[in-house]
Amino acid sequence: MKERTAEILYRVANNPRHALRLSVLMSDYHISEKTLRADIASIIKFASQDGESLVELTGHHIRVCEPASANSQTLRTMLHSMDLYEYHLSPDERQCLIAVELLQLKPGEWLTVQAIADEFYCSHNTVTTDVKETGAFLERCGIRLVGKSSFGLRVEASDEQRKDFLIGAFSHILAKRLCPDSYFLDVLEGHLRFDIHLNDVDRSVRAFLRSTNSYITMDAEHEIAATLVVLLNEPEGFSYEDAGASDDFDQIGNLVKVVAMDMGIRLDADRIFGIERSILSRDMTPQLRRFDDFDLYCTISHFLMQVGKDLEVDLQGDDLLVEALFSHIKGSSRWDADGFELDVSGEKDGTSELVNRVDRACAPHFHIIEDYLCRSLGKGMRDSIVIHVCAALYRYESNVRVCNVLIACPNSAATGRYLDAQIKAYFKFNVLGIATCREVEEGSCRLNNVDFVISTVPIDTDRVRVVNVSPVLSVEDINEIQELAFKLSRAKVVPQTIDNTLVARLSDIYHEGNANKVAFLDCELSRILMEVEQVEGKTKRDSILISNLRDNFIQIENGSLGWKDAIRKVSSPLLEAGYVTENYVEKAITNVEEYGSYIIISQGIALAHAASWDGALKNGLGLLVCKGGIRFFEGEEVDLMFFSAQFDGEHYLAMFREINKLGSDTRGFERLRASMSAEEVLRNLTEILSDYSKSSNR
Repeated sequence: MKERTAEILYRVANNPRHALRLSVLMSDYHISEKTLRADIASIIKFASQDGESLVELTGHHIRVCEPASANSQTLRTMLHSMDLYEYHLSPDERQCLIAVELLQLKPGEWLTVQAIADEFYCSHNTVTTDVKETGAFLERCGIRLVGKSSFGLRVEASDEQRKDFLIGAFSHILAKRLCPDSYFLDVLEGHLRFDIHLNDVDRSVRAFLRSTNSYITMDAEHEIAATLVVLLNEPEGFSYEDAGASDDFDQIGNLVKVVAMDMGIRLDADRIFGIERSILSRDMTPQLRRFDDFDLYCTISHFLMQVGKDLEVDLQGDDLLVEALFSHIKGSSRWDADGFELDVSGEKDGTSELVNRVDRACAPHFHIIEDYLCRSLGKGMRDSIVIHVCAALYRYESNVRVCNVLIACPNSAATGRYLDAQIKAYFKFNVLGIATCREVEEGSCRLNNVDFVISTVPIDTDRVRVVNVSPVLSVEDINEIQELAFKLSRAKVVPQTIDNTLVARLSDIYHEGNANKVAFLDCELSRILMEVEQVEGKTKRDSILISNLRDNFIQIENGSLGWKDAIRKVSSPLLEAGYVTENYVEKAITNVEEYGSYIIISQGIALAHAASWDGALKNGLGLLVCKGGIRFFEGEEVDLMFFSAQFDGEHYLAMFREINKLGSDTRGFERLRASMSAEEVLRNLTEILSDYSKSSNR
């Protein structure tokens, strides 16, 4: 059993309810299928009991045999009980253990090459080669390797050099591994006689970051966890005295204190500050950056808006999707790649194409989330986001109109029937029939109820959309048909127009002056108008946007502005009224400079803000209506910019929902954009956000 093989088996054992796809493993380890299958053969042999293996290879997957849970535990026990005869150390692993053995020697002690060879079950020549490589990388840490033929080997190193080497070794393990379990890590910690383990420290660090809404780069996170596991295993400076309140430490100091307490250790203040200095003295100088939920919601909404543009679907308006991605990203684990597998290659119902289309739409925009989090999203996380989006699209299915299509061929009825069979196998369409291309061109067949025609040859017509395909559908043909069908089935409903006939009839009745009719209409219309006023009154009371928008916080700009000037303009009334500090405004600008136009959260609308701790003094909201547009990067432009002085969790969710409702109401948005006064803005906001279907008599 070697390093890669053991890690693959750990991954299989850790996910007993999931099968790992071979293509995923080949990609993760950059190996061929032949090499992987050789590894799997070794795994199956190792995992055999009484002639039966606890692991099976089924097609292109490897999985734990049933009963999966029991067999998974047995496999983990078998892995942990290996010795160095069963586990073949890689050269890097041997060299690391040699260095650790040397660093632990007491003054006057020596380590012989033969002793190393005996312990690691390898030849004298192999260890001799390893010792040369070990000396080279120890030298890079400032540590000198000394060898005497009559004594053996030892090193000359200070305590700080010893700690630096160990921190680098543990950081390297965290960076390269694809699974939290590692046989070599167990061996290394055993040689060091560590009571506190790297996995426990790493989990505690990540739990602290999530609980405090903090993020750092992955390299810095590895550096911190590695530093803590080395220093917390040092006996010096531990105390059972109170280390002081959290307010006495900065974010890294609090992290050190919390992780130590999770490990059952209470540190005095001096020791906490000492470990913090050690962390900050590393070359990477990791600093924690806090984010707030509001910021993450904005980032996710902006990401979904961009993806939705490509898919022609209003994704950011799906509350369930936004909140699901928020929870998933905020609580993410780096081991998610084995928990879910994006593989629909065998599906025949259009699922595969949908997933592939969503994947293509998401891929150019993942950087929006990555730029904000300051870390890359792993393949597992990306795949999971794609599936969340697919699930949102499937939720629309109950409201989606099935497309009506007509199949057209030059002459052959057989070709038409064959194409008809393919269409029905791949799509859920209403196939209205088969016509000749001439009939479609001349309009001699009925086209009034046809969404588009699927034809094997070009057709010269402007009466209906036509998709040209091969008689045997290719992948490109299927993609083109699916994209058009998706667009048509989710086309926006045409807004209702004013029924001028009804207005004319009412006018005639009042003009004729029939007293009974006029009295009846007066009564009914008065009642209806009262209900309208009641609905709008409730909206004014309940709406988070309207209730926080004072008249003097609404501004109209007839020209165009750059985003930076727009933020300063929209924030100025709140700044003057003492809702925010100058630092809050500048931080709102800095955020856009650092993370891009993530504050564009709905079509034509931006929501500028900073974190509450940057200087938000009380809840408030400003609005700038810019008729000439507010320019962002790369041609992005909005017409409305809200400026938020931070709200708590419940309120900002309501604010996002209402802003998305504004962006999805095309006609209402145009009225809002054309508003000439604050009063008109508030009236238009009220009308867009009011649900008139919920009046008392409906």
